Amino acid sequence: MKEAVELADANQATLFQQLQVSEAATAVARTERQWELNSLIKEKAALSQKLAEAEAAQIRLKSESKTEIDRLLEEKRDLAD
Repeated sequence: MKEAVELADANQATLFQQLQVSEAATAVARTERQWELNSLIKEKAALSQKLAEAEAAQIRLKSESKTEIDRLLEEKRDLAD
């Protein structure tokens, strides 16, 4: 009977140790995932900023092109008169 209790205690200690190792590995994995997520959030913010800047530049260039076309059309009309 004593041997059975000692064996059960040993099994319990082993299982507890395995649980601690598993929990530690889970904590490390969670920390790594959080770090990766934070990196992706920063990268997304940087890309969103670049996209916004590119869109603003595109709008500005379209406006400048339209202004230039209008100016050339006006000049063409003046020369035709």
